[in-house]
Amino acid sequence: MASSTPSITETPMKSSMTLEDIIEDSPDASKYDRSCVASTTSPLDAESEADEETAVEAGADMMEENTDETPVEAGIDILEKAKVKAGIDMPGKINAVSTIPPDKYNKFRGERVYVIEEWKSDIILCMHGLDERIIHFFVSRDVLWLSSPVMRRLLVSHAQEYPFDAEDDMEKTCMTCECPEGSRAMHLDNEDPEIFLKLLQIVHHKPDAGLLDANFDTIIRIAINCKKYQLHQAILPWEQIWVGKYLKHILEPGYENWLCIGEVFDVEDKLTELIEVLAEECSITYKQQSSGRVYVLRYQMKVFVDLWPIKYLDRVLTERAVRVQRLTNTIKELNDILQSSQNICSQEACKNLSYGSLVRSIKAAGLWEIAEGRGSWHGSATKLSKIMSRFNFMTSRDLWPNHKCHCVALREKFKAYTKEGYSFYSTDWSASGLSEE
Repeated sequence: MASSTPSITETPMKSSMTLEDIIEDSPDASKYDRSCVASTTSPLDAESEADEETAVEAGADMMEENTDETPVEAGIDILEKAKVKAGIDMPGKINAVSTIPPDKYNKFRGERVYVIEEWKSDIILCMHGLDERIIHFFVSRDVLWLSSPVMRRLLVSHAQEYPFDAEDDMEKTCMTCECPEGSRAMHLDNEDPEIFLKLLQIVHHKPDAGLLDANFDTIIRIAINCKKYQLHQAILPWEQIWVGKYLKHILEPGYENWLCIGEVFDVEDKLTELIEVLAEECSITYKQQSSGRVYVLRYQMKVFVDLWPIKYLDRVLTERAVRVQRLTNTIKELNDILQSSQNICSQEACKNLSYGSLVRSIKAAGLWEIAEGRGSWHGSATKLSKIMSRFNFMTSRDLWPNHKCHCVALREKFKAYTKEGYSFYSTDWSASGLSEE
């Protein structure tokens, strides 16, 4: 990346040091984050090596002067000041110096990330961030060509728009990318540059060791970018690690977004059970007023569904509606039967006891409009089933154990359906089979 700082008289070259040596010699060495620091072996000519050593030595001097700064920012400023003091750009060592804008998760707001990698760079990806800043990734064109069909198409179209054999540097790159003079560059829009960097590191064989223990949120973001750029085959070994870690939790709350990444990671066969569980445990969809995002409630927790493929969201909501409809139909039909003049019991007292206890239970649960066919249930099928299982539906058998009638049969069927919670269709409640006494 071209230096934007003025050239200053170079310091005489001293003994060879690496950036890692500088950090180790620092009084605050234990505080520095080495996750973005890598030793490099890029070949340089004699002059560039001398310049590099001068810059490193300058960096060591700066380190001694700035030990009071916070570790990460101090390391960043030291490296930048070293370049200013030496008046060089160190293109063979520093392959990307980037300021990452706040992404949509707002987890990296304001952090400056300097990327120092080994891979040989012959093209710059200029990523246009959400806040109009531009992030430069120095990468290998051949690696991108082999890793991603999407990148391959972009490289072809880019080469046609900005020919490699153009004589004027201004004709070789997009004017808005602010790339170093004479560099090959291609611009790219991406909402999550921090995750995109991790994917670039994987395909360039310089992965971050922290990816072995990446959290589920990071895996989701990786899967989204992986699908966008068709990098599935390129990161296959890593996918197997993540699937092995998180697939066992697929049915647990907090892992609903397996619906989003299941296709990317080739575990679609495991999604059927997840869809069935969500159909039982999720509410209807709601829209958050502040953000406009759509969500469902699962055990009173908001689960945003904007990452779910439409086909899976439709299946969850459709199967939920079927389950809820069967339960609400049971309430309505039972209420209608007990109100009717059907001969369900020869004892009027038993009929009154059954109907009265059912009505009180329905009203206490706030389901009377549903019983009359005027309302609908917005919660989960699981919650509705539990509410119905607590109905105090009484018959004369509660007073006389040997009493038998159709009311008793109705109650036993009702308890079985609500207790088991399985799917069922409307039944002919008037079927005979129990003698009355």
